Amino acid sequence: DVAFIRDWLSFTDANIGALARAAPIPTLSQPNLWGQVDGWHAMDTKDEGFVFLFNPTFAKRNVTLPIDEAVGVSNASAGSSWTVEELYPNRGQPRGSWTHGAHVTLELYGADALALRLTKKASPSTAAVTPVLTRGASGKSVRVPWSARPASAQACAGLAYTDEVDISFAGTPIEHGMPISSTPVPATFSGGWFNTTFSIPSAIFDQLKARQANYPIPWTANDRNASWLDPSRLLMTLAYAHPLTTAAPRARLNGASLKILWASNSRNGPASASQSCFTGYYIDASSFPPETMHSLSVWMPSVAPGDFQGLFWDNLDTEYTNDVVACSAVAGELRGKIHLSRLNF
Repeated sequence: DVAFIRDWLSFTDANIGALARAAPIPTLSQPNLWGQVDGWHAMDTKDEGFVFLFNPTFAKRNVTLPIDEAVGVSNASAGSSWTVEELYPNRGQPRGSWTHGAHVTLELYGADALALRLTKKASPSTAAVTPVLTRGASGKSVRVPWSARPASAQACAGLAYTDEVDISFAGTPIEHGMPISSTPVPATFSGGWFNTTFSIPSAIFDQLKARQANYPIPWTANDRNASWLDPSRLLMTLAYAHPLTTAAPRARLNGASLKILWASNSRNGPASASQSCFTGYYIDASSFPPETMHSLSVWMPSVAPGDFQGLFWDNLDTEYTNDVVACSAVAGELRGKIHLSRLNF
């Protein structure tokens, strides 16, 4: 929305010194490689700045970064440490402390980006000024340093000191680009039938209804030919590499034939039958009953093993809450051994 765009324009103005030095992260793939995370760094002359990562696929991806020249940090900062804070998607979430020469593993949501701010500590022995975790993804847990725990939350009251704390948040998990089910795609899958079962939480439809209420645009049938318009629809994306207009999948829901639609970047895409406007296939699940177990069978055309990632919900935003339901100390033997910057349980 307008506030979001204005906020990032202001960010650009305030950080032009670092952003003017932006460059691709060479240890990651190039943007034209399907299925791989790519990214940029933007560090100023003091080796402080930002890391931007992009996941072009619906499947979650883990990526490991070396904290050195690969992310724009010079050898002049050898021995230095940085306090890391998330700017997007969950602004203000502490990401701990990174040290020059270390390797850090990060998780990215499907079809999403991750933006981080790196602030150098005055010296390695200087205590990091860690922001307090104020919110987290609904129904999920995150691991943070002791100093970042929300000490005012009732669930954290009386917790004995420990290096790291697992914070659990209330609510139903709703994530950007989330899979429709937990059924994995076999690594050798090369086409044919893929079967799964799924249920749609009512909270998903609540989010979509709220969006339509906030943006009451009278979408037309022609508008809906462009899959990116009318974002109050619940769309199920068939995520795979190199879809073709001449090789359409088929689907059955609860034993009955189910229509599969074109995803297009143009209002006239399906009518024009142009591969240049075509971006893949999807199912409109807006009318599917919630809180009901459904059986889905999808027949896929021939694909290379690994190219079919599965079925994912589109038009959802990750939901966040500040309602903490549990706050638990990390067992001593785990300290320092788990380095994922976002851990969901």
